[in-house]
Amino acid sequence: MAQDTLSHAYERTFGGSPNMSRGESAASIAFGILLAASAVRRPDWRGLLMGLGGVALVARGLSRHCPLKAALQDGEQGRMAAAERARRMRYADAI
Repeated sequence: MAQDTLSHAYERTFGGSPNMSRGESAASIAFGILLAASAVRRPDWRGLLMGLGGVALVARGLSRHCPLKAALQDGEQGRMAAAERARRMRYADAI
């Protein structure tokens, strides 16, 4: 049951199509490992947050999908589509 919940959360967050280059992926994995390794030496809540952040960066690098980058790209495409629709409407009104 817990594994199903974790796999569903992973798939929902990192399951999109790859949108990171190999370099971005490698940097994310390397930084995530360093962050998680640093967290081991901090037995407090900051260490817990660092460890979770490190694990998230490694997962992001392994999947080569960044949800934040995807959201920003989707937002940009949406703005471009809206601008194109507005341009077409102005053109249609001018005719």
